[in-house]
Amino acid sequence: MQVKAVIFDMDGLMLDTETIAREIWMREAAESGVPMNPELYRRLIGRTYADIQVILREAFAGKFDADSYMERCLWQYREHIHQPIPQRPGLMQMLDYCDAVGLRKAVGTSSGRVLAEVKLSSGGIEGRFDAIVTGSEVTKGKPDPEIFLKTASALGMEAGACLVLEDSPNGVLAARASGARIIMIPDSIFPDEHIRAAADAVLPSLADVPAFMREQGWVDELLPA
Repeated sequence: MQVKAVIFDMDGLMLDTETIAREIWMREAAESGVPMNPELYRRLIGRTYADIQVILREAFAGKFDADSYMERCLWQYREHIHQPIPQRPGLMQMLDYCDAVGLRKAVGTSSGRVLAEVKLSSGGIEGRFDAIVTGSEVTKGKPDPEIFLKTASALGMEAGACLVLEDSPNGVLAARASGARIIMIPDSIFPDEHIRAAADAVLPSLADVPAFMREQGWVDELLPA
């Protein structure tokens, strides 16, 4: 069965926001004496803000104010993302390829609606998608498949007709559970064997996706790349 649409994660997959976020969260922790470490931070990647709050409250076990720390980090992050956000390598090539071969495009992101729209604008890719579903529209965050099921529905398709592009393990697991095909493009977290087994492929860059899709017969290889 050929792919009819591509669902793009946003943070760390299309836009280099993870670098921005990681710097803010780790710096604020160091300045405030909050016990944030790289392993705990990795658990937050790809999660909704509601899930992040739960994880931090449990991790800090009442010894530190998780809500206050989270709000300080988010305030700095909101200020930063109004500036131009760097695109991840191969993004424009992949978006143009989808247009060339007639694939519909959507965003499925854990970010809330307002922040997602700001980031797409700051990254110079607003208006490039047929649908956008955010963490504001779901009740369960990744690794639950809800966001990808809703994104496919917003495109008028079953998830099985879609390819999901993700950078995080939680996103890979969510996509696999939805029934979509899944390619991981790692950013700050490289997959273990469990995640590699859940993905159809792990590729270095978005620029590598078109050739892989043609090799797999997911698109008409006679159409231009």
